[in-house]
Parts: sequence; C-alpha cells; structure tokens
Amino acid sequence: DLLPRMEQEFNPAIKKTILQNMDILAHDNDFLEKACRKAFGEGILSDELPGKLTLLPDCLNKCHPAVSRRVIEKCFWQLKIKPGYLQIQSLLHFIKTAENSRELHLANGVRAVKTNHRVILSRPLKPRQLRGSPDAWTFKQRYIPGPGRYVIEETNIILTIKTTQINQSDRGSKGTLFLDLKCVSFPLLLRPPEEGERFRPFNAPGRKKISRYLSEKKIERVKRTGYPVLLSNNEIIALPGLQIAHGVRITDATTETVEIEMKNRQESEESATS
Repeated sequence: DLLPRMEQEFNPAIKKTILQNMDILAHDNDFLEKACRKAFGEGILSDELPGKLTLLPDCLNKCHPAVSRRVIEKCFWQLKIKPGYLQIQSLLHFIKTAENSRELHLANGVRAVKTNHRVILSRPLKPRQLRGSPDAWTFKQRYIPGPGRYVIEETNIILTIKTTQINQSDRGSKGTLFLDLKCVSFPLLLRPPEEGERFRPFNAPGRKKISRYLSEKKIERVKRTGYPVLLSNNEIIALPGLQIAHGVRITDATTETVEIEMKNRQESEESATS
C-alpha cells in the first residue's frame, strides 16, 4: 500500500532508489563487519572462561564509533544480552572514562568491572539473581594436614599442595608457588586475611599490608576479604596463586620444595577433562 502511494505522490523512481540504496548499504555493512571482526580479535581476549569476556579499552577507544558499537553488540549477543542503544552507549562511556575498580550493572545480571586497565564482563551473581551485588568472598578457616588436593567450597577454589625434590620441581609452571620445605611445618592453616595484617613478599624490602598487596595485584574488591592466606607456625608463608613470603624462598641450600597451586574449580575440572 505504501510504495505505490510514495511512487505516485513523491517519487516515481522510488523503487529504483530503494534498490540502489540497498546495494550501497549492503557493501557498507560488509565493510563494517570486516572492521568489527578485526577490532573484536584485537580488543577482546578470547582465552577466558565461558560467560566471561575481557575488553581492552586502549584497543576499543581507537576504533571509529561505528566499529566500537558493533564490537560491543557482538559482546552482548555472546553474553545473551539483547543489544540496545542506551546500554551500548553506557558501556562505551564506561570503557572510556571509568577508573579502576568501578562497576557498571547491565541487563540479565551482567556486570562490567574496570580492573588493571581492562574491563571484565561476567555474571558474578548467583544463578537466577539479576539484581544487587555479589557477596564478598569468605570461607571458614581450616587446617591442611599435609600434601593433597583441598576444595574450598565457599569460594569454588581448589588448592593443591605437593612436596618434591628440588631437581624434580617444574619451576616454570604458571601460577604455581615454590617454597623451601625446611621452612614449612605441617599442619598448615588456611584462612582469610585479618584486618591490617602484613607480610613480607618475596624479594620485597619490607612488610606490606595484605589488603594493599591484593589491591596492587588488581584482585577484585569482592574477593579481597576472603582471599586465601596460608600460614605455618602462625607465620604467613604464601598468598596462593600470587606470592610467597620472603622467609620461605628457595635458596642454594634447598633440597626439597613445597609446590602450591590454586585454581578455580571450573578451570581445574576443564583442564582435567582435556
């Protein structure tokens, strides 16, 4: 009904004009899609767990707005968010201007968190919870009687502890900490950090507050209050996954080591399956 009326009252060549514009827009869209795929590959980290995307602001801020909008739209579809103009613009503004540790609430329980000059998109809330903020990490302290695999159910973390000869240790394993066995006495105590607590990180000139150290390492604020601290004889020997205390470091006199590895439970199960 509409086209014949437009053809009669406004433009006799309206059909031809529409077809020509469709051809132009199809080529424009193809160009923008190629630019979007390139920007997505450079600005979005792909080696993350399912349901989690890491955006690199420096890469996205260099893009033309037409491309950056499409990149964010692609992220939204992957996270099962229906893209909308206002949400896309809000996230682009957040990426460009937000300071570290800031948080933006998006649809369907997705949160954008600025940390270490990156923006992480994820669903940190409980299943079917769409509003509010995630509960701060915490867990009940427990004793580690000896080497083994220990699951911290409250924070979904798996701690693996081994003892090996110094010449058998895989010193290059990512995320694994190595301590001198002579400086460690079982049972160990695993607990959250206490307020104002300090330790001396490996090769550091002095003691530092654990809360400040976790902040410097860009640990999310919600995880800092319950980040695992490992003690031997009431002395902090390690922050699993991050750093050992200077006093338990490996030296030329070390013959046996303690290896400490901390992984997310889902990450551990996926690596075991593969």
